[in-house]
Amino acid sequence: MSKVIYTEPDMNKKVKFDRDNRDKDSEDKRNNLSEFSLNKTNTTEERDQLQTRYNHLNEESDQLQTRYNNLTEEREQLQTKYNNLTEERDQLQTRYNNLTEERDQLQTRYNNLTEERDQLQTRYNNLTTEKGTGGQDSPMIVGKRTIEVYNGQDDPVKTWNDDKCGTNLNWICEKEVYNNLTEERDQLQTSYNNLTKTCCSDGWKKFECSCYFLSTEEKTWEESRQDCLEGGTDLVIINSKEEQEFLFHFKKRVWIGLTDRETEETWKWVDGTPLTTEYWYDKQPDNAGPTQNEDCAEIRNDQLPLKAWNDLSCDSKLNWICEKAL
Repeated sequence: MSKVIYTEPDMNKKVKFDRDNRDKDSEDKRNNLSEFSLNKTNTTEERDQLQTRYNHLNEESDQLQTRYNNLTEEREQLQTKYNNLTEERDQLQTRYNNLTEERDQLQTRYNNLTEERDQLQTRYNNLTTEKGTGGQDSPMIVGKRTIEVYNGQDDPVKTWNDDKCGTNLNWICEKEVYNNLTEERDQLQTSYNNLTKTCCSDGWKKFECSCYFLSTEEKTWEESRQDCLEGGTDLVIINSKEEQEFLFHFKKRVWIGLTDRETEETWKWVDGTPLTTEYWYDKQPDNAGPTQNEDCAEIRNDQLPLKAWNDLSCDSKLNWICEKAL
C-alpha cells in the first residue's frame, strides 16, 4: 500500500482567514449602513422640499382665492354703480322732460297774457278815443238833461242848445269803463308778475320751488355765504334726497349752508334749523385734516349722490351754491 501522507492544518492561517472574513463582513455592513443613512437623508430632504412646495402651492391658492373674491366684490360694486348711474340718468331724463314741458306751458301762458294785455290796451285806447270825440254826428240828448248837443255848428265847443224835453232826438248813454280797464290792467300785471316769479334769472337753475346759482370762482365758506347774502339769497339748504341728487349733478365740490362752528358736532343750517336729513360720506364728519378743525360742510363730486357730504376747514376755497326761493 501506498503510504498516505497527512499534513496537520495551519491554525494560524485559518484564524487569519476567519478574521479577514469578519472584517470584510463588518466593512460591508458599515457601507450598507452608510448607504442607508445617505438614502434616508436624501429621502427626508426630498420630503421637506415637497412639503415646502405644497405649502407654497397652498399659499398661492389662498392668494388666488383672495384675488378672486376681491375681483368679485369689485365687479359687484361696479355693477351697483352702473345701476345707480343708469337710474340717475333716467331720473335726469324724466326731470328734463318735465322741465321742458313746464317751460313750454309757461311760454304759452306768457304769450297768452301778452296777447290779452295787447287786446286790453287796444280796447282802452279805443274807448279813450271815443270818450274824447263823442263819436256821433247827429243831435242827441246828454243823459236826461234838457240840453241838446247840436251838430249844426262849426265850433265843437259851442254846440249845446236847450230844447223841449218832448223833442225826439238820438241820445248817448255813458258807462264808466276806465276803472274797469284799470282793474283789468292791474290783474294782468299781477298775473304777469306771478308768471315771472316762476322763472329763474339767467345763470340760475330751477328745481321745484327754488332757483340755484353755481359760482364760477372759489372762496372760503364765509366769503361764499357773504356773496350769496349780498345778492339777497343764502347758501343752499338741502331738505330732500331729490334736492341732494339735483345739486350733486352740478359735478363740482361746493360749499353748502351747513356748519357746526357754534357748537362742535351740532350741525345747523344757515337759517338756524338743526340738521335732520343727512347725506354724509362714510365715517364723516370726522373733524380730521391738518387743523382738526373742520366745521363747514361740502358736497364732494367723487362719491355717490346720497353719500357725498364731507366736513372741511371753513378756510378752504371751493365753489358754492346760492339758493333763492320762488
